[in-house]
Amino acid sequence: MDRAAEDEPPGLAQAGIAFEGQRRPQEYALADVKMTEPTKTGPTVTPRVTFTFSPDGMLLQSPLPDGIVRVVASVPGGTGTLDKAGVQALIDHRCGPAERATVAEIVRSTPYQVTSRLAATFAQGRVFLAGDAAHVHSPAGGQGMNTGIQDAVHLAGLLARVLRGRQADPGILARYDTERRPNAAALLGFTGQLTSVAELSDPTEMKLRDEVLARIRDLPDLAPFLARRLAQLDVPRPGWPGQH
Repeated sequence: MDRAAEDEPPGLAQAGIAFEGQRRPQEYALADVKMTEPTKTGPTVTPRVTFTFSPDGMLLQSPLPDGIVRVVASVPGGTGTLDKAGVQALIDHRCGPAERATVAEIVRSTPYQVTSRLAATFAQGRVFLAGDAAHVHSPAGGQGMNTGIQDAVHLAGLLARVLRGRQADPGILARYDTERRPNAAALLGFTGQLTSVAELSDPTEMKLRDEVLARIRDLPDLAPFLARRLAQLDVPRPGWPGQH
């Protein structure tokens, strides 16, 4: 089986629904780790997400429950699965002193590549797609889970109208595809743009990116805009219960 076929959820081929898109060439290392306890003189692991750009690539640290920190970093092709020393080297080379901590234990570690794919339709006959079966994309912004939940609630609202007799025409279910697929398509475009910015490797382009980010990061309207965009609070929900 080729790698593109591995990205396709089971059953889509049987349903005759194409899963259109591609896998990005950039490789990443993902490791869930435990850090050493901070000392009075040493760096501490802050309980917040930190995102670092360096000449060698990006690195993300995101605290998880049970004292685990998820480390995600772009790496050269063929790097493979990183051990404790490999993750530590990435942190030491790419992070500033405030974000630089010591890896005490690797909980899990794996290489991965970003796949961006969108089902050709979300509804065909008796088949309805939601979540990862309908769309997969870059994890930039952490929007995948919320989008899948919105798919399910949206479809449930339409099904409820039919089952409760509010809409006798089952054709209303076709609205699921027309109302949800454009949102997923826009999400793939947005996360793809964020990922492309993070993956820049040309020194001139990286310098321009960093200068732009430095200029806009303190704009008063930027944080509220990103919060609403990433939380998807402005996504239309005409198929939800109680809405028309």
